[in-house]
Amino acid sequence: MPWGKPEVRVEHKLLKTGVMPVPTPIPKFDPAEINPAGLNQSGLSRRTWIGLILLTVSTVGTLALAWVWPDLTQVHFWLVAQALPIFYWLLVWWWARQPAMDSHEH
Repeated sequence: MPWGKPEVRVEHKLLKTGVMPVPTPIPKFDPAEINPAGLNQSGLSRRTWIGLILLTVSTVGTLALAWVWPDLTQVHFWLVAQALPIFYWLLVWWWARQPAMDSHEH
């Protein structure tokens, strides 16, 4: 019988008397069971990277232009309020045209 902490002694007694079941070992993780086809899921597809870069550059670019030249309200209106939402819509349409299974190729 272990002579350590009281919690260890109580746990040992519960295991010995059968009150507490013996813990079952946790099975090892096998990624092949989750991904049997062997698809490459390590990174994002080229199309996804292009879309993310375009989204980031367009958002930061138009907001930076509006910040640098706050007096050009007409440019601000046309870029941020009109062109950017249309660009977002076109980007979503372009991004969504490709099926999900084809997006794993690099």
